[in-house]
Amino acid sequence: MQTHIGDHLAQGMNQEGYNVMLGTAGMQPPLCSVDDVAKTVLFLCSDAAAVCNGACIPADHGWIAY
Repeated sequence: MQTHIGDHLAQGMNQEGYNVMLGTAGMQPPLCSVDDVAKTVLFLCSDAAAVCNGACIPADHGWIAY
């Protein structure tokens, strides 16, 4: 998710290692917006998600697989 926390962490990142990671990554998913996560939460709170329980549902555009 795009937050200022990621910006702060990136300041101390090894740029050479980061560039190697980007070049070898199989995919580069976009960051999730707060609105995207809110829509997921709203769905899970709705009757449409009545069959969902006790599950961890990543809302991260695939970053968990990164």
